Amino acid sequence: YVFKKFHKNKLMIRHIPNSLTLLNLLFGCIGVFACATSNYKIVPICIAISLIADFLDGFVARMLKVKSEIGAQLDSLADMVSFGVLPGMMMVQLFSMSNMTGGGSYEVNPIAYLGFIFTLFACLRLAKFNLDTRQSDNFLGLATPAATIFVLGLYLNFFDQDFTLLPSFTFKILYQPLTIVVLIATLSYLMISEIPMFSLKSNFTKWKGNEIKILFLILSIIVLFTLKEIGLSVVIFIYIIASIILSMIEKARA
Repeated sequence: YVFKKFHKNKLMIRHIPNSLTLLNLLFGCIGVFACATSNYKIVPICIAISLIADFLDGFVARMLKVKSEIGAQLDSLADMVSFGVLPGMMMVQLFSMSNMTGGGSYEVNPIAYLGFIFTLFACLRLAKFNLDTRQSDNFLGLATPAATIFVLGLYLNFFDQDFTLLPSFTFKILYQPLTIVVLIATLSYLMISEIPMFSLKSNFTKWKGNEIKILFLILSIIVLFTLKEIGLSVVIFIYIIASIILSMIEKARA
């Protein structure tokens, strides 16, 4: 009886990380539907839950020592929806609301589907990550969750434009179709690039060796409190610059 109970509990424990991964997928799907129906207030909630679940599934799997191949595959499939399809949808919607489609009309101009280029490169990124054994501690290229946070900042800032802290001319330039195309191209390139990006899975009790990461976290908090929604995009921009600086420092020390 004790053995059977232990075996049953062990099987249940093995499914905890996969359940978290499926939670990520579920809220990714809800986010896609919310975006398609212009319910923009639901989108950040869905992305936040997906991000938390995406972090916890790996953490719990390592803690319980139940990492599996199916778990790794599920993780990528869930991420493809939450951090590939959903931000692509958000980009399409930004295109649809831009001047390209006639002053804020939500009728989708076919050129707005360029937003799904983000989705295609997110898929390439995830496939590359699955096969790349070099990315166990840090990343090569921009991770799809980070790219999604950047898109989310733009998305929320657009719909909350009555509260945006950006000057009106900056706002107009940022949401011009050409600017959106450039942002999509840049994010797509960064996701499949070989640019080293640091991971925040570190022991932050030590200052030495974590200087840039700790400064990044402090600056991120200040930026988010100061700039609100668009601060999400600014934080990811700072993260990219900080990663490049840290990579240059490490190369100089080597």
